[in-house]
Amino acid sequence: MPKRYDAMTPRPKYNEDGVWWHRVGQAHQNDKGQITIYLDSVPVPDPKKENKIVIMLFEPKERSERSSDDKPSFGASKRRTEVDDDEIPF
Repeated sequence: MPKRYDAMTPRPKYNEDGVWWHRVGQAHQNDKGQITIYLDSVPVPDPKKENKIVIMLFEPKERSERSSDDKPSFGASKRRTEVDDDEIPF
């Protein structure tokens, strides 16, 4: 049975030590054991790591298993859930 993986790249946290993991795509292993990686975004080389690009494969987690460390602490936006009929939506 083919396996599926999440393709992740480590990115440095801004203004603190450590890394957060950015999902750049997914990978599938076929019946012959070959792995094909499908990228949704292209990872940026890390200048602190000799400009190398690192992609690691992890078994996918269920949404309820993901921790807050799996998400970046910057640029997160909350979607608007309420719509006011009196406001212009743009």
